[in-house]
Amino acid sequence: MRKLWAHMSIAWWPERAFERSATIWWTSMQVFAKSPRWWKIPTYTDEQYEQWVHMREKYKQVWWMVHSNYLANLSKAFDDSSVEKASILHDFEFAYRLWYDSVNVHIGKSKWYTNRDDAMRCMIKNVEEILTQVDKKWWSKIQFVFENTAGQWTEIWSTLKEIWYFFRTYLSDMPVKFTIDTAHCQWWWVDLSNWDLFLEEFDEHIGLNALYAFHLNDSKAILWSKLDRHASLWRWFIGFPTLVPLIQRAANNERPIYIETPEPWLRPEEIALVKKIIAWDLAWVEQFHATHFKTQYLKKFESEANGQGQSDLFS
Repeated sequence: MRKLWAHMSIAWWPERAFERSATIWWTSMQVFAKSPRWWKIPTYTDEQYEQWVHMREKYKQVWWMVHSNYLANLSKAFDDSSVEKASILHDFEFAYRLWYDSVNVHIGKSKWYTNRDDAMRCMIKNVEEILTQVDKKWWSKIQFVFENTAGQWTEIWSTLKEIWYFFRTYLSDMPVKFTIDTAHCQWWWVDLSNWDLFLEEFDEHIGLNALYAFHLNDSKAILWSKLDRHASLWRWFIGFPTLVPLIQRAANNERPIYIETPEPWLRPEEIALVKKIIAWDLAWVEQFHATHFKTQYLKKFESEANGQGQSDLFS
């Protein structure tokens, strides 16, 4: 499976990221081009870019995605969003210089507006400006990818109906595609246990050609909780029965799968198990699920979460 990837930490970026990916037999990865939690945009030299391209070749890295800053909110008014646009354009430059294929962006928030249409209109204006600059700089081969949100606070594009509306009303003529994060689905807008229905509806209203990639995570938050809590695969509230068919369908349809789980020491095991699922080696699944799903650690929280729907223990 040439499109099974992982997110790698930018600690000691980028040399250690290449080395870490090689130690777990990983040929592609998703990274941040800079810190995801502050606005400072680093300046990289031509020599650094050349060194990193050489390391890509040394470690046989093939496919890449850049994940944009968590702070970026393209729903801001056009004149107030210069820092967001500068940050995302830096991601495009980074992707272009290192031969990445895509830039993944969180859609935004509507907290400045009385309705979500106003937020979406501002977002489209900002995206159009970014794409104009991307074209001018000859970076247009880099795919602009929107990621679904968990619906926390005033996040937009978190329900399936909102995706359809956003796409048909504002995006249908723009060269953008979508990443689906499984944990974000769990937190708000779709129950992935009915995966076939989701694909049918996505195809009917948007088109599967616009479904670019998946972020593969379990979730510490229960369904409909509107919380953004990534978890290691199969140990929390999504679990094996839901993720196995999703992984198989994504692989069969040649969609990239990025593992974004928060415990790097489990990453080699997670990669090995996902590869088994793609190869239809499933004899081990039932026992693994019985052993790991809702572990003793999770059971401390289960009754509280099920009783309240959104527990302070998960905040």
